[in-house]
Amino acid sequence: MVQSVLAQNPSTLSKAVNKLPERFEHLDGLRGLAALFVVLHHAYIDVDSPQLPSALIYSSQWLHYGHFSVAIFIVLSGYCLMLSVARTPDYSLPKGLFHYFKRRAKRILPPYYGALLLCLLLIAAVDGLGHFDHTIWDNSLPAFSLEALLPHLLLIHNFSANWVKKIDYPMWSVALEWQFYFLFSLVLLPLWRRFGPLFVMFFAFVVGYIPLYFLHGYLEWSCPWFLGLFALGMVAAAISVQPGFAAWRKNIPWAGISLLLALAVGAMGALFSFWWVLDRLPLIDPLVGLAAACLLVACSSPSAERMAVLKVLRARWLVACGMFSYSLYLVHAPILAIVRLGLKPLALTPVQWFWMLPSLGTICATAVAWLFYRIFERPFLNLSR
Repeated sequence: MVQSVLAQNPSTLSKAVNKLPERFEHLDGLRGLAALFVVLHHAYIDVDSPQLPSALIYSSQWLHYGHFSVAIFIVLSGYCLMLSVARTPDYSLPKGLFHYFKRRAKRILPPYYGALLLCLLLIAAVDGLGHFDHTIWDNSLPAFSLEALLPHLLLIHNFSANWVKKIDYPMWSVALEWQFYFLFSLVLLPLWRRFGPLFVMFFAFVVGYIPLYFLHGYLEWSCPWFLGLFALGMVAAAISVQPGFAAWRKNIPWAGISLLLALAVGAMGALFSFWWVLDRLPLIDPLVGLAAACLLVACSSPSAERMAVLKVLRARWLVACGMFSYSLYLVHAPILAIVRLGLKPLALTPVQWFWMLPSLGTICATAVAWLFYRIFERPFLNLSR
C-alpha cells in the first residue's frame, strides 16, 4: 500500500519527512531509563538474599528482569536505523552501503574496544577483581585467555557459551547487535523492498527461533530471537514517519496497546517465579519488544504531546543519561564489582548490602561512564545535527 503511494508521488515523502526533527529526545530518554535499569538489575543480583525481610524480597522482585532492557535496546536499534531509510522513497540507505557501515563502525567499535581494554586493565590492576567470588562478576572470568580475547576482538563471542560472557559479561548483546547491522543492510532491507514489512517481521522471527526450536537450543545464550524484535523496531519506524501510515498513527491506540502488553508482562513477573519467566524468555521477550515498538509509534502520533510518558522520557536528566547510555552499559559491570570489593570489609548486614551496593554502585558507574563517554564515545558521534 505505502509503496504504491510513494511510487506515484515520491515528493510527498520527502516533503513530509523533511519537517521531522533529526533527533527524538524520548529515544534518548528511553535508552537512559533502560541502561539505568540494567545497572540496578546487575547490582541487585549480588544483594538478593533469602536473609532479607520478606517484604523487601517481594517488593524488589521487579529488579530481576533487567534482561527486558536489552530487548528494548534491540527494538530501539531497529527503530533508529530504519528512521533514515523510511524517509527515502525506495527504502534505501541514504548515502549507500559504505557510508552506513562506516557510521555504524564509528558509533559502536571505539567505545566497545575502549571498554574491552578498560576491563582488562582493571582486572589486572585491582586486587580481587580477577578472582572468583561467587558473584555475577564470576561470569567474566577468566579474562586473560586466547579463547576469551580473540572472539571478543572479532565480535563473535556470542557464538559459544564458553565465550559469551567473558571479560565483561554484558558485552554479549553488543556482538549480537553488530551482527544485526549486517543483516539489516544485506538481508532485511532487500526483503522489505521486495516483499514488504510483514514478510520481514515473519522472516526475522522464523530465523530467530530456528536455532532455538530446531537446532536443540543452539545459540540460546545469545538470544537469536532478538532479530524479530529488531524487525519490530523497523516496522515501528516506518509507521512513525511514513505518510502512508498517517491514519494508523492517528486511529490505532498505540499507547493503550503498549500499556496492556506491559501490564501482561508485569503480571507474569509478579504471579510466577523469576525462574519460570527466565525459562520462557523466548516467548516473553517479543511481548516486551512489541510493547516498546507500540510505545515508539505512540510517541510519534498526533496526540503524543498529551502523553504523560512522553514528558517523563523527555526529562532533561533522563535524556542526558541516554546520551551516554551505551558507555554506561559497557563499563558498569566492572565498576559494580569494584564497589562490591570496596564494601566487603565493612561486614554489612544483608539489608545494608541491599541499599548500599545498588545506590553507591549506580552513582559510581554513572560517573565513570560519563568520563568514558567523553573519551571513547563522544569524539566519534555526529552531534552537529
